[in-house]
Amino acid sequence: MQLETSKVAVEEATNSEVREMAQAEAEEQTGLAAKLREIATAKGMTLPGTPDAKTREMVIRMQSMSGAELDRHYVQMHAVKGHETLDKVMTKVKSRGQDENLMAVAKAAHLLVKTRLKVAREIQTKLRGDNVMNSTRQTTLPKLKKAGHTWLVFFLASKNDRQTTL
Repeated sequence: MQLETSKVAVEEATNSEVREMAQAEAEEQTGLAAKLREIATAKGMTLPGTPDAKTREMVIRMQSMSGAELDRHYVQMHAVKGHETLDKVMTKVKSRGQDENLMAVAKAAHLLVKTRLKVAREIQTKLRGDNVMNSTRQTTLPKLKKAGHTWLVFFLASKNDRQTTL
């Protein structure tokens, strides 16, 4: 879901920081999906290859929006609420998880989820006030990009250096 809605925001958002956030999110979700497919394949499972009906509906809804309406919707519904949900899921997986590989993914991703949530909330606040957002660009986006880079490095390292045991 997050990947598909982020792709729409990359193409349609009018606010440059919303587009940047969506682009980083799409890149990370692509990496996460690849890692989860790798884990699932090793367990003999197959993950869905196409978006479900709910996701398709969300994408259609977003495609019917434009301008500031789309920017605010993406930030509120997908960046803020989506990362709040992910934060809860990551906490559960880290504390109750049984699968070592999934727990490693959750541990690596949790810091990024928290960073993304903070950034999304800052952007949401700025959008409400229709501010220019220069202060967010100067303080939060470098952290966001660094966190994203760390996440991608984790996937590359885990794919090349770790043996998947399930």
